[in-house]
Amino acid sequence: MSMEEEVEGIVVIKELDLNNGTPSVKEIGGVIRGCIKIVTCGKKLLCNNKGVENPTSEDFDPKLVPVCRKVAYILGLRISLSHTRRGIGLKLVNKIEEWFRKNGAEYSYIATEVDNKASINLFTKKFNYTKFYTPSTLV
Repeated sequence: MSMEEEVEGIVVIKELDLNNGTPSVKEIGGVIRGCIKIVTCGKKLLCNNKGVENPTSEDFDPKLVPVCRKVAYILGLRISLSHTRRGIGLKLVNKIEEWFRKNGAEYSYIATEVDNKASINLFTKKFNYTKFYTPSTLV
């Protein structure tokens, strides 16, 4: 039997042991952690007509203001080796994305190692994430 636990930005799936009639945690099946940040993505021109009913060009007070967006980040997804290939990763990502939407995130991102094929496939093939950047380390 498994149990799901959600705390602000963290979802945990636990395998429960029911042998003694009282549920106890046998093993953590998987965990995902995420956060939402407000980022700026350029500026827009805001024109304030200073409350004038029929404004003329002298009544406008234009200024550049930042355009802000709520962006979600998946900070870590871990599945116990004994629980891989059971759909736990799918369930965890679905739950954290639900939390992102509920909290107003417009986009979500994840960073993973370039050779982590399982993670890349999960996010690009199952969740339609787009690979857009591969950083290089210069020494």
